[in-house]
Amino acid sequence: MFHLIHCLDYLRKALHPDVYTLGKIHGPLHQLHCIDHLRQLVQCSADLTIIPTIYHPGIHKNYIDGDQVHTCRDFGTIHSWVKDRYDGPAAVKPRHPNGTVREAVVDLSEEGMPVEF
Repeated sequence: MFHLIHCLDYLRKALHPDVYTLGKIHGPLHQLHCIDHLRQLVQCSADLTIIPTIYHPGIHKNYIDGDQVHTCRDFGTIHSWVKDRYDGPAAVKPRHPNGTVREAVVDLSEEGMPVEF
């Protein structure tokens, strides 16, 4: 969830380069990663809330009624759970269930693009 919030914030900043300066490591590869991460969220969460249309006299046609209530998870509870388990900024390498450590398959150049080894 926090990674998705980071991606939304990053894409928001990327849309306004005149206001925000993004580091070189945050280039096109990072943008594509964030867009794909958001796509996965939308597909995996599968919100089934019905969004009906209603007639709008001002435009003489139906348009979406976006005032539908969605059921959300309790952000405060999730935040507390993560905060209780946070162990500082040091990155922890992900471990496979068999005990092996996953390593990156590509390195990133200063421009944020993959570099072959």
